[in-house]
Amino acid sequence: MIQKTLYLLLFFSSFSFSQFDDLDLTPADSLMQEGKIKDAIIEFETNYQKGNRDTNYLYNYACALAEDSQFDKSFAILRESLDLEIKLNPLFDPDFLNLRTDKRWNSFEDELISKIELEYKTIIVDKEYAKKLWKMRALDQAYYFQIHLAERKIGKNTTVVNTLWKVKNNINKENLEKLEKLIQQKGFPKKSLVGNNAVQAAFLIIQHADLQTQKKYVSTIEDLCKKKEADSQSFAYLYDRIEISEGRPQKYGTQVKYNKENQQYELYPLVDKEKVDFWRKEIGLSPINEYLSGYGIKI
Repeated sequence: MIQKTLYLLLFFSSFSFSQFDDLDLTPADSLMQEGKIKDAIIEFETNYQKGNRDTNYLYNYACALAEDSQFDKSFAILRESLDLEIKLNPLFDPDFLNLRTDKRWNSFEDELISKIELEYKTIIVDKEYAKKLWKMRALDQAYYFQIHLAERKIGKNTTVVNTLWKVKNNINKENLEKLEKLIQQKGFPKKSLVGNNAVQAAFLIIQHADLQTQKKYVSTIEDLCKKKEADSQSFAYLYDRIEISEGRPQKYGTQVKYNKENQQYELYPLVDKEKVDFWRKEIGLSPINEYLSGYGIKI
């Protein structure tokens, strides 16, 4: 659920999963956090009937309905949310992967794209390329929450969790194959052609790929960043990940790890502790200690 979730490990972990922001949970969100979709929908509907029309609340309600395959109502509530605030999020939100199987999705997608272009006075030049990338981004982020939930409920090294990971790894593999075919046909996606959110799909897929693939594209991405056609912050995460994978210290301080023995997060070694904030500022990242505060780390 985009509006009540925090993508904690979007760039720097070995995977990403959505996690609810416990500081701002509604009862319905809490039920969703526990995987109790039908109970959550009842709670959402109760408050909806009481007049709750907050755009984020409606968005999350639509997510829950989509997860439960209640497509008619999900479309209706989602449109109500978007009438209050136009946003691109539904086009790459994994909660709406079920909704994508409905025959109405294509017209809904086209309608939302038109509204986005009108609202923000922008043009998505290659819409078909963008559409494919948005779907791939949704697939990239899909099922991490379910895996995390299963790990909490029944344990990490269980048949169910291992099976879910196999499914997820197969999705990532298929995503990468599709992306590389698209890159061969159209070139690496650029902001000026597909928009930043679609470019982010390529970043995520590559960051979740093997080291050889990451190294294959890192120079291309760096060049696009220099031309303002890709996101420099995302490049920093990819660059650091490669450095750490090859046993070198990281430049931007984006990579952390969890120490199971002392149950604390730790920062991977830095190239230069004194220069890290200068390098981070250059590409628009927050100061290192501000970034690490969420992990209880201070350098």
